[in-house]
Amino acid sequence: MRKFWLLIFCLSAIGLAGWNGNRYTDDKYNFTFEIPGSWQIDPSSHRRVYANRGDGVTEFYVEVIPAKQRSAETAAKENLKAYDSWRYVAGRRLNGNERRGAESAFSVMFNRSVLQRATARTVLVIAQEGYFVRGDNAYIVTLITDSDTWDSSRRDMLAVWNSFRLL
Repeated sequence: MRKFWLLIFCLSAIGLAGWNGNRYTDDKYNFTFEIPGSWQIDPSSHRRVYANRGDGVTEFYVEVIPAKQRSAETAAKENLKAYDSWRYVAGRRLNGNERRGAESAFSVMFNRSVLQRATARTVLVIAQEGYFVRGDNAYIVTLITDSDTWDSSRRDMLAVWNSFRLL
């Protein structure tokens, strides 16, 4: 009987070690990422997948669009219209492991000043986007926060960003 319970315990430990309730995997478009325990995923979003920290400011989402035989850099340039009132801060090609399984990858950062009505002061809204192209799909990975929450959200945001992978 003791061996039976030891076997059950070992199998449970192995099963739980591989299980992470904070991992999201999209089987249709073959990508995955992890969110911290305090974040929520909203499956009803108009995005492919949307997650937020619950502070009303910090967001992460993934959109999947047809690649149309273009590079990640071209996809990023074509998406500039979405950031019409934003300031372009930086952009660069991603290489090696930074591609996360994509054939081409490009990262862009934008920001803009926004007046907060409650405090009557401006904050800087920061958007980091990654464009990952593989096969027929372009994956647009976006992180958004503001200058007031950056210090408290930075570690979580980097963890989410670094966990994104194409399968």
